[in-house]
Amino acid sequence: MKKKELPKVEPVHLKEHFGMKPGKWLTLLYIAVFLLLVFLVCYLPGIVNGNKRVTFKSAVYNSAVYIDGNYAGGTPFTVTVPSGDHEIVYSVNGCEIDSFTMHVGHPVFLTWLVPRKQSVESTATLTEEAFNAVTKEFLTDTASYSAILSYDNIYNYPPLFENYAKSVSSYNGDIKGVLDLASLFITTEEMKADAENAASILNISFDTSIKTPAAKAEIAAPSSIKATELYGISGYRIGDSFCISRNEITEAQYAEFVKEVPYWSKDNLENLISDKVADSYYLADISLENPSQTRPVRNISYYAATAYCQWLSNKTGKNVSLPTENQWIQAALVAEQSYQRSLVSASTSDTVVSMFGGVWEFTSSPYIPGARYSDETAEEFLATGAEAEVVVKGGSLVNGNSGITVWGAGTWPLRTCSDYLGFRIIWDY
Repeated sequence: MKKKELPKVEPVHLKEHFGMKPGKWLTLLYIAVFLLLVFLVCYLPGIVNGNKRVTFKSAVYNSAVYIDGNYAGGTPFTVTVPSGDHEIVYSVNGCEIDSFTMHVGHPVFLTWLVPRKQSVESTATLTEEAFNAVTKEFLTDTASYSAILSYDNIYNYPPLFENYAKSVSSYNGDIKGVLDLASLFITTEEMKADAENAASILNISFDTSIKTPAAKAEIAAPSSIKATELYGISGYRIGDSFCISRNEITEAQYAEFVKEVPYWSKDNLENLISDKVADSYYLADISLENPSQTRPVRNISYYAATAYCQWLSNKTGKNVSLPTENQWIQAALVAEQSYQRSLVSASTSDTVVSMFGGVWEFTSSPYIPGARYSDETAEEFLATGAEAEVVVKGGSLVNGNSGITVWGAGTWPLRTCSDYLGFRIIWDY
């Protein structure tokens, strides 16, 4: 086999650059490219987007943290915060408990791979204002959940007592008094177990037993009843305790209130709903331009009824309010006992009328299962600013007269309106 001769070629010689031989400038080029890659991968991300993973802690469980005015989370939590100075505010139920300026450094090396961490902790404890706000929310939620007697996999019971205990554990105040109030709403095994956890956390002893509606109160009929009047509203003085209107407040009487306080007009319904003081049925089918002088006003909320009482208090200088359940019972013991089958009472009796049938009537008593007839406990509960469904009395024309008694009762949400619910008022003398 013959060998083939390869063609002759000229050897390739790399040119010199900047007076440097190829081996030298190529080495420098490789080094530059490597350094550029290191910069782009390891340093540039940190330079462009400097930040740290900051963990926020607090002495008060689940404090809300605001960074530069924006809500960031509830303690304890971790969030990425840009480098620089930031205004930090710790808040509990809208009440500020601590504020300061926080500095976050600007790390640059491999921040995308190894995030830098920082920890911030507030040692501030609950202020009195914050404690009251937490307590109000806790008691309101407890009252709401007391109406639910069974839970399932879809609808679960939240740890109300336990979360409250964690939130107030550092507060030096009457925590036991609050838990004693809350214990009156324990109606299920879930709430009982939750309350026991709270007692263990706080090392406080209180009654964690399941409550059933309190026994009927012993209320005696008033010794006397005497006719009286307030701002054109006929009523009766019940013993030496209070005066109560003869009938429920009428459409015409309520129309006068709305005329002077237009916030409660039907034209303002959108705002009433937004303010959570009424629902979409407020004054439905009620014409206050041509109101009835005899039919009770209906489709109003508890808030509307109490607003009417406040307006009349300002007009008369008297302390006007809704009756408590016990006051309603006391008046009902001397009221006309016949069941009213329509909205308008045809009675000419010289006593309180329309207390059975017609429409249900608001009272000012929150429904507290473990202390239903205790006015003192109800006042203590309401003094916290907490809310619970209120007791309504008397039944309505659609319930029928079977089972409607002085002692019978229902419960009603504060903002909900009904065509079968009205109110009467009491005042001092």
